[in-house]
Amino acid sequence: MKILFFDDAYTFGGAQVAAVSMAKYMQERMGLEVSFTCSPGNKRLIERLQQVGGIDVRHDGYSAKPLFIVSHFLMLWKLPGIISRMREAKGDVVIINMAGLEFGWLYIYATKILKIRRLYWLHNPFLYTDLLQRSGWRHTIDRIRDRLADLFAKTILPDLGTVSQSGRESLLRRWGLSSGVKVMGNTITLPPPRIRGEVNLARAVLNGYPAKTIAVVPGRISFGHKGQDKVVNCLPELERNSVAVIFIGDGEDLEALKKSCAGQPNVVFVGWQNMVSDYMQDADLVLMPSRFETQPLITMEAMYLNVPMLTSGIPSFEELIGQQFTANFDNPVELCAKIEWLCKQDRKWLESVYAAHLEICCGSQYQNGIMRTLEGSK
Repeated sequence: MKILFFDDAYTFGGAQVAAVSMAKYMQERMGLEVSFTCSPGNKRLIERLQQVGGIDVRHDGYSAKPLFIVSHFLMLWKLPGIISRMREAKGDVVIINMAGLEFGWLYIYATKILKIRRLYWLHNPFLYTDLLQRSGWRHTIDRIRDRLADLFAKTILPDLGTVSQSGRESLLRRWGLSSGVKVMGNTITLPPPRIRGEVNLARAVLNGYPAKTIAVVPGRISFGHKGQDKVVNCLPELERNSVAVIFIGDGEDLEALKKSCAGQPNVVFVGWQNMVSDYMQDADLVLMPSRFETQPLITMEAMYLNVPMLTSGIPSFEELIGQQFTANFDNPVELCAKIEWLCKQDRKWLESVYAAHLEICCGSQYQNGIMRTLEGSK
């Protein structure tokens, strides 16, 4: 069986880590032939794929954009390149690693044209306007395009899968379905435990700030997706409780985040890091204030490393880690109280709770789920 991955992102984050891990699992553990089509501008993703070895990496090869409004409005200029890559790879199963339906419907249409039997989505395909609310004419265009894409995708929907139960339920609600969406599952490459030396990475970057508690906030800097702006509103209260915050990552809202944090002594930026796990292991806890996640990889990594963690109360976090590890990031006092409570918990208790959730949500059950789903595609 041949598996063809598509990834249109120009950034490298948890979604790309998940896709690479799944591709590696399919190739090495399942013996499948895997190819990966991505943007030539995503150097980090290409580098990570090359480290795996044995995966055919292709550039997107999209045709030039025609200069007429309708084609640009529906992103039809992408379709010839998508069909070309699918035909060239001759994939039996197409897995698309993106979230936005605004052009995700093109992949659904291409699989229909080429009579590819199965299409799976590594995300919960949301509409662009679910996260980013523009004003004026751009907002109107985004909403029209997204709703058209949603309607079109629903009418030609093939066998579709996503990586979490919360993602499945969201899709069923969106398209008014009662069944037909599979939970495919996911797998990650386990982060190696860092050999602890004399230097604590998390504390070393504080430049002498006397923190009682160190919290890291990992992820692409995107307010609409990862919600770092919620943490900004809590910074004064966190400082009063001697909590230092380390933002890990880069992204479209990085400069806006730095501007919002100006003058706040308990904030540090360390940029994009290849080994986020090194910082997580040296911190006291991880904060995940995301507004949207399907199956958050950083959360899985923190659980494997037994690092205390507080997340927002969105369904995917509750499914993966349970309500007791969620926090109200809109209330600084409540957040600080939850941080203090979590840091006092026994690590053996934390380890046992994490282990139980990992087995359910990303352990052998999910890995076997990948096998069962793909075997059913033959």
